[in-house]
Amino acid sequence: MKYSAIIFLIFTIFIFYIDGAARFDAWEEVDINSQKIQNYTKLAFEKYNKDNKVNLDFRRIIDAQKRNFIDVRYRINYSARVRGCPVGTGCTIRFRAIVTEAKNGTLLSMEIILKASGYRGTIAPNI
Repeated sequence: MKYSAIIFLIFTIFIFYIDGAARFDAWEEVDINSQKIQNYTKLAFEKYNKDNKVNLDFRRIIDAQKRNFIDVRYRINYSARVRGCPVGTGCTIRFRAIVTEAKNGTLLSMEIILKASGYRGTIAPNI
């Protein structure tokens, strides 16, 4: 009984810390059919193709999340396929685009990450 107030105080602080930390790093789902997500995905796909001179076909947007803080960050997962590769040979490649925009909607930065690839051959360059 003597230490119950201290235990209650520590427990309360711990719960508020965990709850606040969970909300701080929370990504919320965004509609993948929104025009902004479609535009950012197209921009990321074209940028990766141009920078790496690869011959890819866009497949689909897998999912998209958004996080608000000082700026707005979007995390978009999408897939592409190596053009001319036979079906069933593992030519699908997964990407993640991390897009940062200012609160007013202007694009600040874009990072494209190769997440997964089952393709074992060489990617034919764009001609």
